[in-house]
Amino acid sequence: MAFDGIVRPGALELPEAVVDTIQQDINTESVALRLGRAVPVPAGSARVPVISTLPTANWVDAKAPGKKQTSGGEFTNKTMDIFELATLVPVPDAYLEDASVDVFEVLRPYVARAIAAKFDAAALFGTDKPDNTLVSVAEHANNATQSAVETESPYADVLAAMKDVGTAGYNPSGVLVAPGYQYDVAANREGSLQFDPSAPIPSQLLGLPMLPVLNGSWDEDHKALVGDWSKLLVGVRRDITVEFSNSGVIRDNTGAITVSAFQDDVTIMRVTFRAGFLVVDEATPLGGGSPFSAVEVSGS
Repeated sequence: MAFDGIVRPGALELPEAVVDTIQQDINTESVALRLGRAVPVPAGSARVPVISTLPTANWVDAKAPGKKQTSGGEFTNKTMDIFELATLVPVPDAYLEDASVDVFEVLRPYVARAIAAKFDAAALFGTDKPDNTLVSVAEHANNATQSAVETESPYADVLAAMKDVGTAGYNPSGVLVAPGYQYDVAANREGSLQFDPSAPIPSQLLGLPMLPVLNGSWDEDHKALVGDWSKLLVGVRRDITVEFSNSGVIRDNTGAITVSAFQDDVTIMRVTFRAGFLVVDEATPLGGGSPFSAVEVSGS
């Protein structure tokens, strides 16, 4: 997924390469952006057509005139809204002058990770989501009763989750796992005739890509999320906006000024990112359900 960066006029000029790199970092850090299906969003919201009734076919009597039947093929529109994520990072000017490295270049990946983690937490688990009507991946699975508590076997847990997704009529395409879960998978190989202690830590589980989520967004009550990730739609507005300012101010939630760039001799880096997400559950020949399933932590 490619993003276009825009640098608005400001007190300081921002090299275009820095903007491009921030775009790449956000795309790399966010698992939702990496796995989800990109949907073009030309404005603040987009309507997504989702098939609600499947068409059916009927036999026609070849020996006598017969009418061809029509049925199904109905769509409903779901709306994807776009919300803004932003971060402000003030850095003392004296530190910038004395530093032997490009401070903002050092900050860049951390800023990208902060934005990616916030987006993933909302899209995957509904954590601090910008609107209560939004339904995350884990919430969608729970609403369809497609979640189960972990057992002693990661293989059995993920296999059961894959079965939930397949029974609903979808093809699972990947497994997101808690940090360190891949080591549980490796340890679970012990006792197997195929166990090889020199074998690498697996990056696949039961034939699917296994991605540990390391940006800090993972919900500790879950072990894994399995699903057809093409059903997580991600809409990104074309502008990632980055500004540097040595004259702006930062206010807290009460309106009080906490940082004045000009008075406090700091430079403020501001990054804004506009995106939205939508989980779609289309009608399937098997009756439907959620395209996702969750493995929850025991005792959570």
